[in-house]
Amino acid sequence: MITTASLLGNNAEAAPIPEPTIKPIIKNFQLPSEPEVKKPITKYTQEELFIARVLYSETSSIGTLKEKIAICCVIQNRIRNKAFGNLPNAYQVCKQKNAFSCVNSTRNKNWTQFKPNLNKYTKICCELAKFLVKSGTTKISNNPDLQNIVYYHDKSISKPKGWDNKYWKTVLVLDTPHFKFYKIVKATK
Repeated sequence: MITTASLLGNNAEAAPIPEPTIKPIIKNFQLPSEPEVKKPITKYTQEELFIARVLYSETSSIGTLKEKIAICCVIQNRIRNKAFGNLPNAYQVCKQKNAFSCVNSTRNKNWTQFKPNLNKYTKICCELAKFLVKSGTTKISNNPDLQNIVYYHDKSISKPKGWDNKYWKTVLVLDTPHFKFYKIVKATK
């Protein structure tokens, strides 16, 4: 307790000085919060979004990052490949008729519900697609298992018979938790 004597340095007892009361000048005033800093929204081209949609629809949340990268390698390895029509870029590879079963599938929920910021998996697929488009035919992986893969399938199905024909034979290169990846070699007669 503050007293007049204690303020004067006196040991004598004195009457207590009442504590001053401070009235707020502005009622209901609150300290301002930190300004919200919004991250810039990354813009993607229509081509990048289409490729990302293919990646997400093929792998969604079950595919590991390594599997998503391997599928990017499949797309990349088909660019300017004679066996796949000499298509000029990743977007054209993904748009090629019957190249990816998810494209325009009304039964694939990942295809119908895809949005770039839907979840962390769609964001990963968008960034991979952006990287793939930027890379073109420059190999995105130094892993020798990924250098020549051009086919893959989910382990829930068996390898399609049409992949082996009189021109090409498929060879299993990589077996991951969810997918099998193949390269092709010329068929011997």
